[in-house]
Amino acid sequence: MFRSPNRFDVTATRVFTLAPQTVQVMKTLKNPVRANAFFVGTSRSSEVARQQTEDLLNEFSRLSDKFTYRFIDPELNRSLAVQYDVEDYPSVIFEDVVESRLETIRTVSEQHFVTGILVATGAKQKNIYFLTGHKGASVTRDFSTGALHEDGFDYALEGMLRDNYSVHPLNLVQVTEVPSDAAVLIIAGPKQMVSKQQREKIDAYLKAGGRLMALFDPDTQDSFLELLSPWGVTIGKLSIADAVSNVAGERLTPLLQKTNGQYFTSGETGIAVVDGIDVTFFPQVASVELALP
Repeated sequence: MFRSPNRFDVTATRVFTLAPQTVQVMKTLKNPVRANAFFVGTSRSSEVARQQTEDLLNEFSRLSDKFTYRFIDPELNRSLAVQYDVEDYPSVIFEDVVESRLETIRTVSEQHFVTGILVATGAKQKNIYFLTGHKGASVTRDFSTGALHEDGFDYALEGMLRDNYSVHPLNLVQVTEVPSDAAVLIIAGPKQMVSKQQREKIDAYLKAGGRLMALFDPDTQDSFLELLSPWGVTIGKLSIADAVSNVAGERLTPLLQKTNGQYFTSGETGIAVVDGIDVTFFPQVASVELALP
């Protein structure tokens, strides 16, 4: 085991597996980065946070020999606490050793730690914007009970944040254009029409090379469907039905399975996005046709 160490994450939710974006960030570090973790072990909660921090930093260090970390007790090493201007504990300060850039993080999570590394190294996070103001999918979590509405966009947003994207709502009534730093604009399940002025802003963004993820239901307003038609895509207003491959006899919920040959693997297409998917079901999805050959 010492000569050939191998690790396997057998947890159902991949607790000990870092996101692919995290792996990419760590493997592309140009300068040495050091994490300075300032902890004062005075309580049980502090000990738990320290262990979680050490576990996460250790995972990071396994990915790159340019990443190191150390734990510092500010009460025993006051000079370092003063040097890094640390006043609140616990704090993890990510440091670009060459450029001497610092970023302080006080939340123990993979997402926040990667953000700290990106800021310290001068790299940029990809910005994702999702359109608001049209009664589309949005955040629905009740902060008092934690309950979610079934039409909520919460899990998708939390997933993007965990994958180290920076996610922002975008109301085109309040801005003059789609931000130029948008890696993608998401329009999810809009229920109200989009005005001509807002369509022009989206169209200008797309014509300038922007990317759009359109998640449209069968009853989507024509004004949104017309947004895609110049790009050769026609979205239908009826749901797709599948009499053979469906969920529990519900024809309006088509089911795709890799075992049925309904997914191509990256070996066949070079696209790995569905390699980890075995079964997917699509409740009440709209038809999609190409307007051009």
